[in-house]
Amino acid sequence: AEHLSNGRYRTRRGVSRGVQVFEFLSFFAPAQQKCKVQVTSVVGHIFGLAFEDQRTRDLADLFDAGTQKEVQATTRKLNIVEHLQELAEGAEYLCLWLDCDLEGENIGFEVMALTQ
Repeated sequence: AEHLSNGRYRTRRGVSRGVQVFEFLSFFAPAQQKCKVQVTSVVGHIFGLAFEDQRTRDLADLFDAGTQKEVQATTRKLNIVEHLQELAEGAEYLCLWLDCDLEGENIGFEVMALTQ
């Protein structure tokens, strides 16, 4: 945020007390105008994957077992889901800057699913 804003940004707390929001005004080419830019972060993966039946006796059964996505404990504790959804309200664009690996890509899809 400091680099993108040339050092002209302000910070505030969002819904989550674990991550800050950095805000600044800047020209945004896709919108062809000056826009309010909000920069924030997440704390790793938002969702984890768990087996629906936690009491299987034969590990081979897990290959056909059902799964469900669950919000990770740290993410839940820090209200990251609510934080992202609050920032997404009224936003027209979402720009993600993530690690350039499969995990970063997965986190990006998790964020997109929550903010649509």
